Amino acid sequence: MADFSILRDLCKEKGMTLVELANMLDTSTSALQSIMKRGRTNTEKVERLAQALGVPESIFFNPEIVSKVTGLSAENSRLRDDIKHLRELLGEKERTISILRSKK
Repeated sequence: MADFSILRDLCKEKGMTLVELANMLDTSTSALQSIMKRGRTNTEKVERLAQALGVPESIFFNPEIVSKVTGLSAENSRLRDDIKHLRELLGEKERTISILRSKK
């Protein structure tokens, strides 16, 4: 299985957004996010992604290349996404607690 979770980091390195990348590929942002989540797509899409980002296709299959290109390991990227998600959850919980306290 490939690691497409690095698309966001690769876009940052190239100074573009996922929306811009999607437009370059004539696809939707949600389709790119789906690829990132599932970790798979067809060979043609892998080739087009690599070409649009100016990276070798193997970057999606080899964590060492990811580290060389982005300066981040795939694991660091995943951990950063997890932290962001946990902070969002914490914010929701804090809002819920605040609402419940105000009802007393």
